[in-house]
Amino acid sequence: MDTPADRRINVELKRRFVLCLREVTFMGLYGKGTSVTSMYFGALQNLTFLEPDLILPGALQRFYPSLQGLVEVHRTTSSLIGLQMIANVMAREKGWRCHITALLALALPGIDANDLNKTQYTLNFIQTVAYSIPFVNLAKENSKIHDTSLAMQWVQGEMDRMEAGGQDVQIDYKNELSDEDEIDIARSSTAGFGEFVITLLGKVFTLLENLPDSSQVRSGSPEDNIINTLPAALTPMFASLSPELFDMALEKLATFVSSHVVHQARDAMAWICNALCKVNPEKTLKVFIPMLIVNIRHEIDSNGAASDRSSGTEILPRDRALVWHISILSMCAVHVGSEVLNYKKDLFDIAEYMQENCRGLPAIHISNFIHHLLLNLTHTYPIDTALYEPEVIQRGLDVNDWGQTTKPADLTIRWHRPVMEEIQFAIELFESQTGSAMRRLEALMSDKPPVSRGGKNKEWSDETSRQLSQLRLVISGIATLFDPKRASGEVNGHVNGFTNGDSNDLIMQDDDDDPESNDPLAEAGEDDETKPQFNYQAGYLLTPGTPLYNHLHSLRDDIGKLLSRTHSWLNTHQEDDVACFTALYSAYRTWITDVGFERSAHPLDRLIRLYKSDIAPFKISGLRKHYPRPLLIKRADGYQQQRVKHNSTVRRKSELDKKLLLDLAESSVSSYADVRRIAQGAQDASVKALIGGRPLVIPVILERFRKALDENDHDRIKGAMYTLLFTSLLKTSIRDWRFAPDLMRLYIKTAGVDKTSIQILEPQPCIHSLNSANALS
Repeated sequence: MDTPADRRINVELKRRFVLCLREVTFMGLYGKGTSVTSMYFGALQNLTFLEPDLILPGALQRFYPSLQGLVEVHRTTSSLIGLQMIANVMAREKGWRCHITALLALALPGIDANDLNKTQYTLNFIQTVAYSIPFVNLAKENSKIHDTSLAMQWVQGEMDRMEAGGQDVQIDYKNELSDEDEIDIARSSTAGFGEFVITLLGKVFTLLENLPDSSQVRSGSPEDNIINTLPAALTPMFASLSPELFDMALEKLATFVSSHVVHQARDAMAWICNALCKVNPEKTLKVFIPMLIVNIRHEIDSNGAASDRSSGTEILPRDRALVWHISILSMCAVHVGSEVLNYKKDLFDIAEYMQENCRGLPAIHISNFIHHLLLNLTHTYPIDTALYEPEVIQRGLDVNDWGQTTKPADLTIRWHRPVMEEIQFAIELFESQTGSAMRRLEALMSDKPPVSRGGKNKEWSDETSRQLSQLRLVISGIATLFDPKRASGEVNGHVNGFTNGDSNDLIMQDDDDDPESNDPLAEAGEDDETKPQFNYQAGYLLTPGTPLYNHLHSLRDDIGKLLSRTHSWLNTHQEDDVACFTALYSAYRTWITDVGFERSAHPLDRLIRLYKSDIAPFKISGLRKHYPRPLLIKRADGYQQQRVKHNSTVRRKSELDKKLLLDLAESSVSSYADVRRIAQGAQDASVKALIGGRPLVIPVILERFRKALDENDHDRIKGAMYTLLFTSLLKTSIRDWRFAPDLMRLYIKTAGVDKTSIQILEPQPCIHSLNSANALS
């Protein structure tokens, strides 16, 4: 049924609606309450989309003086937020797009280390502009438009006109400007892009040099927000640069990296370098990798960096240059595609060289570099950051391409799907790194360790923790090559919902053949909704049964057995070594959970969080994904990661999984509080990834609980109570009637324990248990 003609929204009605709300919206933009003003900015965005010619004159009439510093400071911040919300619409509107480069230039002073909130809003505005227009100089030397003079004169005239016209100024560029004149002005404005990029990078470098030490930065603080915002803003800008401007940015960035060491900003600088490398890996890696490898070797050989152990969390001044170069190399080698194969030998050699010659805190950064390199070699991800489709770039960009988006149906994405040479390199690197770490670990637990276990400096503990951390990071780096079916103990793995030779889109799975499910008391013990009933095709890279596949999984099994032996050895000889147990149980957690997907680092959660933040200035209610092309590509990457994660959500337990889970259950009731906490966290994450994991560990913990009550061992009683009542085991314990009666009886007995810290644990879980326990039907 069609809408009656007199009820339809027409142009006149739309204009009346916008005019009704226009003045109210402008009045609210400069309020000081964040929650209220955010609604006004949302209204500004939507009204500008509906009627740009009614909103943009008044908006720019207010924003220009604010950016020039002629009014109160808080108005400048509000103007930057407002510009971020309307920049996308301005970029495609005739006449208004000619203002964008002038607004960018006026916004640059907002990058100020003394006002980090204003800096963040400035970077957000630049990010939105970079998603909307290409940073390409359209003014040619031999044409009549060859510099910025025409644009500067025109913008100055428009600013004078807005000042004279007041807040009710009316401008109609569609009728006032001819198409040819407007295009000439826009082309002239692009001649200043080179100067803008150089100035922006200079401001960013100054900002980084004035940031506080990263160890003193709290999560959610303005400093932390700036570190996260810088790569988010510079990634689209680097991607939209013309080849000439990209070369200029690369030279400026490489010069800064090689000649400066800004310890407190190393993570931010590493992310910025990664943003540049993803745009053109061929050019950037040719500059960065040789330079960084030379500098790393120089720091180790000539300056003695990382030559001995260092305690605490603060990196020594002697080691800071080394960590600076390792951190940047680490981010230059991730998500850049197959280009790293051209530096295969150099990267392999420097990884081994650093592991052999470095000690102390820099060691974790070395393992992180190897972790990132393995991620790059084994993951499927987009390597396409362009603002436009290839055919549009090939025909040449012009002003009419500003603000244009690609329809999702027309999207073509270049994906990095690892070739066999990359997989072989990854497995070779994995074998090398795990082999050396396992040999050192065996030696450290031998009768004649290379490092004395005595003394006060804990050198043995540091070295053992380093080897365990190295194993943890390389396992998570190559997690996508592990087949969940093979890790569950099945010899012929089923991958991504496929058996060998099967080409259907999905495969149904039956989980009722678990022997534990035949017990009528266990029917409610596990959550059935966590067991996926089918798998998606997600591009698993190895073929089950091949030598490479078998070799990789046998290496993983060897690591798991070594971890279990390490657990037994530490419990016998170093029961109070909290640092070693922390590293060991972190490795346990990664070994169990990171199969088919890197769960421990939460990459999908981070991607979705960044995606939602990036689409905010472009999200218009009623439009379907009207986003810039790079954000549609980021969305596609999210879909791919969701498929891989779904296929690896849970799996069955192998015999080795059971052994490691029982190790964690034992340590969850350790006498040492720090050991208990780490083991409980690792166990909780592990049982979420293994079908039937909870019923396996609960009896062990209940037995330890009973024994601790008999012996009045307060520490172990607390450990058992926290493990059973404050983790995901609680739900299974009270729903599975094999365990619920014992749990309730033991819980009631704790009322007689004369220990305040135990008594304060009681009320809430007790009420929850009584309310949740139902009679067996």
